[in-house]
Amino acid sequence: MLLAAAPAVAAAAGAGEDWARQKCDLYAAAWQRVLETADLQDIGAEFLSAHQRFIDRGCDPEVRVCARTPPEIALADLLTVLSMNEGMASTFVPFGCPK
Repeated sequence: MLLAAAPAVAAAAGAGEDWARQKCDLYAAAWQRVLETADLQDIGAEFLSAHQRFIDRGCDPEVRVCARTPPEIALADLLTVLSMNEGMASTFVPFGCPK
């Protein structure tokens, strides 16, 4: 019985990896649209570089991006909504500041 379940567990693990990769691809595409259409003049270099590092590392959950100013918070909110529109949980996005 246990051996019969092994392929299903392996398939579920593979599906999870595919979804993680798909989420990152969708998020990166949303970020590209933001880069092409939004005025990011008031977004700090630290925010932008940390955010790009998140994407470059395959949406690594260890990378945190701290939104400190009202424009950065608005951008973080926008990216959170865009990701949720694609079916991701709000916990996917990299936004959070150290305490």
